[in-house]
Amino acid sequence: MDETYENAIKQLAAQVDEAWNNGDAAKMASYWVQNGLNINPMGDVFEGC
Repeated sequence: MDETYENAIKQLAAQVDEAWNNGDAAKMASYWVQNGLNINPMGDVFEGC
């Protein structure tokens, strides 16, 4: 993986973690798009509409 992309992904993950830890729902929501898909580590699937 290109180091630039890897650093960007790590930075994004840190920002998401920070928003989660601060209970900032608006900030958390800003990281997803309306038709997005998320599969969490437990295998739960969340789809946008």
